[in-house]
This record gives sequence, C-alpha cells and structure tokens, in this order.
Amino acid sequence: MISMKRPLTSFITEIAGFVESLRGSIRARVRIFLIFSVLVLTYLLIFFRRFLLPAAGWRWRKIVFRFWARASAAVLGMRITVRGTPPESPYVIISNHLSYVDIIALATQLDAVFIAKREVEEWPFLGSVIKAFDCIFVDRDNARDAIRVNREIEEAFEGRKGVLFFPEGTSSAGSGILPFNAALFRSAADRLYPVHFVTIFYRTPREETPASRSVCWWGDMEFMPHLKDLLRMRTFKARFVFGDRPIRAGQRKDLARQLWEAAQAQFVPVS
Repeated sequence: MISMKRPLTSFITEIAGFVESLRGSIRARVRIFLIFSVLVLTYLLIFFRRFLLPAAGWRWRKIVFRFWARASAAVLGMRITVRGTPPESPYVIISNHLSYVDIIALATQLDAVFIAKREVEEWPFLGSVIKAFDCIFVDRDNARDAIRVNREIEEAFEGRKGVLFFPEGTSSAGSGILPFNAALFRSAADRLYPVHFVTIFYRTPREETPASRSVCWWGDMEFMPHLKDLLRMRTFKARFVFGDRPIRAGQRKDLARQLWEAAQAQFVPVS
C-alpha cells in the first residue's frame, strides 16, 4: 500500500530553496522545475488511484512508478541502453550501487520493490518518492533488522512482486564491485529462490567531468553540491547488463559469493 506521510508542501519548500541556490545555471533551474512538475503529477496519480481506482493496486503502482522513473531520467538527460532481458515477476534481483540515480535508472526497467538503507528516506526529492512506492528501508546499524527485511522479501516474492537490493551496502566510484553483504540473502538461500543480477555503468561526454565523480556518488561527497553539478550536466549515459541466468544456493554466503563473481565478470569499470 502506498504511503503518503510526507505532505506535498514540503516538496515545494524544499525545491524553492534549492532553485534559489542554482543561480547562473538556466539548465539546472529548468530541470528542477520539470522534476517538481513530475513529482506533482506523480502524487496526483497516486491520489487518483487511492480514491478513484482502489482496486487497481499494484498494477497502478507499477504504471505510476515507471512513469516517474522514465520522466525523471529524461529530465536529467540520462540516456539508457540495455543488454539482456529483465526478469519477469516474481523475482529477486541485485545490482551494483554507484549513485542515488541508480534507483531512477533501474526503475525505468524494473517494476520492483526496492530495498534501501534507512538514510535514503531523508534524501531530498528522491527519498519521499521511493517511500511512497513501497520501498523497504533497512537499518544497517541494527543487525537484527535484517530478519524483518528478509521476511518482507519473502512476502513480496510470494505476492508475485519483484524485489531489488544493493548488496554492496553503499555506493562506490565504480572501479570495481565491493564485496557483497550476505545478510539480505538469507530468505533467498533458505527458500532457494533464483536470484538475478544486473550491473550498471555510467559514462559522460568527453567535455564533462568523468562519471566516477559527476554521476557516481560515494565516500564523503556532499549530496546537494553533487546534485547541483549533475543538474548542470548536458547529458550522460546509463548502461545496464542483465545477467544471462539467475543463481541459486542453499547458503547465503555461497549465494552472495557466486552472485558477486557473476556480476564482477560482466562489470565495466566507470572512468
């Protein structure tokens, strides 16, 4: 069920302050206006489903989520190419993690319940949207919270939904794939769910800052300055490679290791 805990007025205040900080960049200001417009329309569609089409449920959520992701990607100048075939629901799929825009990029291809660290709830613009679309938030500082999240993975899979998470646990500069944390693989291992994988790669035009610094968001980079620079960029490429087969294993650490090896084998480093 879609949650609407955060009022739309908070978006208005948030975006108004951000626009003020973008003086001198017409492209960035136009993009913020368009992102805000997409957000407003997205929330109107959510309300429309809740009050006028209550029976639509998950089908309507998929339509609206896909609209939000594709419209946002277009506004950001994200050009997407895909190799391989996304899985059909129900599924569990994992991805390497490079940036906050991973969620937008992946949502253009996958109708999935995303699992994200709890801090994502506080991200400007993006946090409120993915919370509204049934994202499962995990407290990585609390080892026992993985038990709850694994239970929710099972419920989503048995409800014939897709589930996506980032087992690296944090984003990176894209020189390689970080070791996978095995905690969220427990339900897939215990029930021998097939786990799919996809790898993401970003590239910027030659005249722009390399993607490892301008698109990838990692280390001690501050969110707002990074977002401002991203909005000023003319365009960038996002490339997906879906694995050719899912992987099963009865032990979560074995499953994590095999998936890491398969993902690393097809990963293209970001420069």
